Amino acid sequence: MNNKISLGFEYDIIKNGAVILRSIGSCEDKDIVIPEFIDGKTVVGIGDGAFSRSDIKSVVLPYSLSIIGRNAFAFCVKLECISAFGVSEIGDRAFMGCDALTDIGLSSKIKKIGDKCFAYCPSLTTAHLPDSILEIGHSAFEGCHNLIYASLPQGIKIIESGTFYACENLSRVVVPEHLEYIDEYAFAYCISLTDITVPKATVVNRDAFFECGQRNAS
Repeated sequence: MNNKISLGFEYDIIKNGAVILRSIGSCEDKDIVIPEFIDGKTVVGIGDGAFSRSDIKSVVLPYSLSIIGRNAFAFCVKLECISAFGVSEIGDRAFMGCDALTDIGLSSKIKKIGDKCFAYCPSLTTAHLPDSILEIGHSAFEGCHNLIYASLPQGIKIIESGTFYACENLSRVVVPEHLEYIDEYAFAYCISLTDITVPKATVVNRDAFFECGQRNAS
């Protein structure tokens, strides 16, 4: 991966003087390294749709960057990996349709993953989600056909509707001990799912495992 700082981004300056990237601008790099400062101002976020449908292959974000906006990297079909070690929130559909995405580096700072954030990323095979995450939006991993294993954060109380909808190769999921509810179609059409232990106190929607494999319950 390239370690040279990328240049040429278009950006907006917000009220506190920090920078939000608006678009890739004139940057021609395929391996993007976003700087911590632009014109002496701290880069704190990537705006909605900023890199959507671009042909970038990898992204390294600075620790100063805490927010990835909605659709920020949606349909970047060549994007293979992203290092997001300072990010606390990832918006809706931020990485939806990233066909080549295989590696997601998330830090213990992250609190929220938005709706359909990683939906239809067919190259994802594992999802190790840090325990710092308190909210995972609905359909977050919908249609990730080659996802095999997922480990959910201990702080999650609800597995939202459609979280792993149609993840046909998903065979093992580790759920938190104090999970309260699994919503409708959370694991629908996960036809390979055979290893998931649902705590006895967890309320399970009747369609949560619709057309699913066998499951274990403690």
